[in-house]
Amino acid sequence: MGAEPAVATALFPDRLAEAVERKRSQLLVGLDPRPDLLPVELAGDAHLSREAAADACGRFCCGIVDAVAPHVVGVKPQLAFFEALGADGLRAFEDACAYARSAGLIVLADAKRGDIASSRAGSSRRSPTR
Repeated sequence: MGAEPAVATALFPDRLAEAVERKRSQLLVGLDPRPDLLPVELAGDAHLSREAAADACGRFCCGIVDAVAPHVVGVKPQLAFFEALGADGLRAFEDACAYARSAGLIVLADAKRGDIASSRAGSSRRSPTR
């Protein structure tokens, strides 16, 4: 097999500084989707299953990305909200992150477990089919 081509990757601080300069913004938008708080147009059958809830959350996050991409440097999806929906939620998290990156945004996953609010994102409410 041939040698792998060299891939030039900018360091995170450099990418962040470039994005701040280009957008003239320092804003990050949090993505904290909760199926029970989604607009009715997006919620659909989110109450029926984790898969439906995760799909609705993914659509919601992509809509937020579309709305804010011209104005912010990145998004910060809160992993706990996606984890509450199981494997389907993790798929929605990955899809939302990929969508944000394709829109030219920096993605900072909020996966901390130190604060009570984020650690209990999924346990303080009843999840579909739980």
